Amino acid sequence: MLGGGNDDLGSLLRGYRTRSGLTQAGLAGRAGLSERGLRDLERGRSRRPHLTSIDRLAEAMDLTPAERELLLRRNGGPVTPAAAPPAAAPAPGGPAPGGPAGVGILGPLATTVDGHPVHAGAPMLRTLLGLLALHAPDTVPVDEIMAELWGDRPPRTARAQVHVRVGQLRRLLGTDGCVESVGGGYRLRTALDASTFTELVTAAERARIDSDHDGCRDRYARALRLWRGPVLADVPGLRYHPVVAGLTARRITATIAYADLAHPADLPEALGWLRALADDEPLHEGLAASLMLGLAAAGDRAAALAVHAATRERLRAELGIEPGPELRAAHLRVLERETASAEPPSHHAVPPAAAGRGWGSGPLGDSREALARTEHALAIFEKQGDRLGIVHALAGVGRHLIDFGDADRALATLTRAWAMHQDLDDPAGRADTLDRLGGVYLLKGRPETASGHFRRAAALHREVGDRYAEADSWHWLGDAHDAMGDIVGARSAWSSALRILDDIGHDDAAALRDKLTRSRVTPARPRDRRRTAGWPWPGGPDGRTPSR
Repeated sequence: MLGGGNDDLGSLLRGYRTRSGLTQAGLAGRAGLSERGLRDLERGRSRRPHLTSIDRLAEAMDLTPAERELLLRRNGGPVTPAAAPPAAAPAPGGPAPGGPAGVGILGPLATTVDGHPVHAGAPMLRTLLGLLALHAPDTVPVDEIMAELWGDRPPRTARAQVHVRVGQLRRLLGTDGCVESVGGGYRLRTALDASTFTELVTAAERARIDSDHDGCRDRYARALRLWRGPVLADVPGLRYHPVVAGLTARRITATIAYADLAHPADLPEALGWLRALADDEPLHEGLAASLMLGLAAAGDRAAALAVHAATRERLRAELGIEPGPELRAAHLRVLERETASAEPPSHHAVPPAAAGRGWGSGPLGDSREALARTEHALAIFEKQGDRLGIVHALAGVGRHLIDFGDADRALATLTRAWAMHQDLDDPAGRADTLDRLGGVYLLKGRPETASGHFRRAAALHREVGDRYAEADSWHWLGDAHDAMGDIVGARSAWSSALRILDDIGHDDAAALRDKLTRSRVTPARPRDRRRTAGWPWPGGPDGRTPSR
């Protein structure tokens, strides 16, 4: 040792640097130290360095808390394990205690061993654990791990470093079996909150298909209670990973679905989840629409309108666009509730997606009062000169008039709406209005005219990329041909709809396939046009509930 330096610290520091694959210049640059100062430290020429220098070096080499502590001991200073947070009970929704090891990624990274929280302190170790958890139980190739940890410039010793960090993970999780080496990669074998979430959401979706609404609501609630924040909120390197995006999207879908099913007693919890997600995803119109409807159902109409205003301004400022049909429809429904705050929550019966393009069934769509409120909203928009509000209020009025079978007034109203969509250069709005006009002509017993509207609507939906809406228009076109007694044309249109539904994997495909099967064994015959035209809305001639 020269000049009263510290050989033990120097040799340990040099060993950590070599393991990390860094040169003296590289480590000095990362740690914000001079290369000469680092060289003196490694050669034992320097007296006790400052604690902040040790911390910078530990961070630059991605050392674990235990390795940092050893550096501090070799330096002769006090041990201050700041990198490891105090042990605390796992956060609600984190990995379930009681098993050998559990990893939670639905929020900040959380790890438990035998029910006790443990902390993977080093950033690179946390990124590795998060990456393995995102892919679990699948194997992550070493090359992918290297790319995630070091980008396109991994150090020469990157593979060895991955192996070292896997060893650290195994020690952290308490058993070698938690991280398995499989054919050139590694996979995580622990309890995962994300796996539990996925299983519960899948079960909820099955229950919804089976019309088990209570079971569906219960499973959605249990799934959503697992979340503690954005996926891996404290691991910034994985923020834009595709699996993170997929989990977030499924969380959003589940939250909106739960809000659609929520009883009044469930609203506070549903609103809490919607608010948290809306804060994280401020440009998601579906979330904003669901939050607006939930707030209106809870009696806070002012807050619902404030959400609309804030979202609209943000869309204009950041994307340069106006709100889409879903958000505009929610806005209209909130205005419709102005004189009916005591009614059942409208979004329980009609999910926001359906409200944006539905025929108008549900508590607000089944009464003369609903029509009056929509006409009142139309008058407000006309007074304000709000063209977007006017055109969507016109669509709402037309929808209610269809419900009551008032075909003549519906035709006049929707024709005006179509012209406004034309002036606004809104092909999606024109397509929706053409579908409704087709419904009016079916009401009037004119399926030949209706078929032209449905065909044009399908083309417009295809133009704007709304494949489900395109399939819906083909379905209605088939019904129009069926009403004319043209079973060949009907089956051709239904087959077009079925191809699209099969392609996008939509549940409606099964029902449509049954209809096609029945049409093969039923002799073609003219339909009773009066019966067809007088469908008991919202059911179609075959009992199908229109989605448009």
